[in-house]
Amino acid sequence: MKMPKYLFLLCLAFGFFACDSIPQVAMVVKEPDVSLNSVNITRISLSGVDMLARVDVENPNSFTIPLPKIDWELFVNSSSFINGVVNNDKSLTRGEKVTLDLPLSVTYEGLYNSFKSLIETKEAAYDIAMKLSFVLPVLGEKSYNLDFSGALPIIKKPEVSFRGIAKKSLGTTMEFVLTWEVENKNNFDFSLGEFSYDFSVNNTRWARGQVEDPPVIRAGAKTEIPLTVSVSAAAIVMELVTIINRGTAVSYNCTGNMQLQGDLPGLEKFELPLSLGGSTQIR
Repeated sequence: MKMPKYLFLLCLAFGFFACDSIPQVAMVVKEPDVSLNSVNITRISLSGVDMLARVDVENPNSFTIPLPKIDWELFVNSSSFINGVVNNDKSLTRGEKVTLDLPLSVTYEGLYNSFKSLIETKEAAYDIAMKLSFVLPVLGEKSYNLDFSGALPIIKKPEVSFRGIAKKSLGTTMEFVLTWEVENKNNFDFSLGEFSYDFSVNNTRWARGQVEDPPVIRAGAKTEIPLTVSVSAAAIVMELVTIINRGTAVSYNCTGNMQLQGDLPGLEKFELPLSLGGSTQIR
């Protein structure tokens, strides 16, 4: 028996609307997992501090998402100091986890120009604020904030001065003690790896070489570095006897170089050139 035409059209229409009413499966998008891995000081010098902030990002989705843009700002003593933006043009594949590096550099000159009060301090409180921005399917733009607080060491350059000349013994060969003084205003010690010198009195070279077994430059203190030298030239000896007897002042000149290593993690070894001169009496 043949189906009437109107029944056929009715069934066809019913089937069309029935299929159209089946709910469509929506795309499920999960937010990325974001966390702070670490913030470390990587290098310290007389000019400033280098830091590295590391952020972990994980994609929990079954599809690729773009890496985030990172807006960051560094606060010193609760005041904004420097800021910047890191743009990432790479992607994060499904299930992938990466660590993003954010290098930061702080110069002491910049700190002192912005915060005069830090010139006499040994450290400064800092805060790093980071905002990670993603553009995700369906969800659109999503942002996540991360923060970290710490202390910046502020390194003071040791100051070297010449304390004077003292006679040790008199005779055909005369011995004298030359004394330098190093003032360390930091809260950690310095070891003196090398101290080379070239010392002259009244335009005559008395000594040239290196100080053997130099002392440790103590934190927050003034450390003396004595050196015994011998003078045996007859003409110089006669001149010095006259100078000592009369109490006459002599002129001195000292050039050289100190190599210092601070007892502070991340502080690089540095050299301290010397150029000292003036007049003094032989004690």
